[in-house]
Amino acid sequence: MRLFALLLRVVATLPLSLGTTAQQCSSREDYTARTQAEIDKITQNCTTIAGELGLVDWSGPLTLPNITRINSITLYSGNITSIELPALEYLGSNLLLTDLPSLRRVYLPRLEYIEGLYVDFASDAPELHLPKLTNTSSIYLRGNFSDQSFDSLRRVEKKFDICNAVSCGYYSRMEAYTPMSLSFPVLESVGSFIVAGNVSSLSLPELSTLTCRECDWAALQLKLYGSSRIPVDLPKLSSVNGSLNIRGDIDSISLPSLQEYTRELIITPYEPLNITLPVEKAEDFLFTGNITSIQLPNIKDFTRIHIDSDLDFDCDELWEDLDRTSGPLNESCKEEYFQCSVGVSCYAGRLQTVAVALGLVLGMGFLT
Repeated sequence: MRLFALLLRVVATLPLSLGTTAQQCSSREDYTARTQAEIDKITQNCTTIAGELGLVDWSGPLTLPNITRINSITLYSGNITSIELPALEYLGSNLLLTDLPSLRRVYLPRLEYIEGLYVDFASDAPELHLPKLTNTSSIYLRGNFSDQSFDSLRRVEKKFDICNAVSCGYYSRMEAYTPMSLSFPVLESVGSFIVAGNVSSLSLPELSTLTCRECDWAALQLKLYGSSRIPVDLPKLSSVNGSLNIRGDIDSISLPSLQEYTRELIITPYEPLNITLPVEKAEDFLFTGNITSIQLPNIKDFTRIHIDSDLDFDCDELWEDLDRTSGPLNESCKEEYFQCSVGVSCYAGRLQTVAVALGLVLGMGFLT
């Protein structure tokens, strides 16, 4: 009986031992393949590629049905049409997909970690699915997306940059393509978050922190250009280490949890916009474009406010509001920290002052 029990224990361990051995793709680290048949031969009895999988002169779709872990995938040449890695959970380096005019679909349904994702879709209406991705260092997305999913993404350490326009230069108004519907339901922390192009909706319900790690100057840059205005609603954003720059076809701006920040807040709406911000302590405000009204009901301390509205704007009313909430303000050095132009009363008052001063100078010159 003791011998029989021992044999049972040995037999019970055999599948686990065999499975562990089968996970290794031989003793090699790097592989090069030109066809799906070569890939299937390499990976038929293993789940891990310790080094690089290089694709040369590749044509058509790529699939790795068994591989759960791989250090890197590099496309050296070819014309790939789709990438489907249904079992992959870990990719230890960057995935770089650029200059691939026929690529229509990237499907990595179980991938939880990737070092960096750099995708530039040139094809029409491509799909990008990474529903289990949780953490990554950087994400750069370019293209006319028809569908994308990042349902589990919680943290992007450095830059998260999305653009679907002809030119992704931030300061140039661009001609955008198909509207993007962007939703990141559990995203909490990003180094810097950038969106530029035609956006039909933007959902970031859990975003609380923008660290600005390795960012140029702005932790948040939004340039939203489309056929209809959309709301910018960041209900939990409370910690920002960098400037905020929001511009475009904006229906409303809501930042209810942002009580304090130490950089610039720049807002430039393309259509008329009423702005209300609950911030209590701030560095610099810059409001330009189609500003109809500004409410800062809780402001206690600020360094500078600059308004340059294309519409009628009552600068005196805002000054009085600021004097009540954060005052008393020093009228004699007002220009140092409060500048308002194209307003109804303040702007006209300055013009009148300039005209009087100019007339006085001319009159004195004439008399002499």
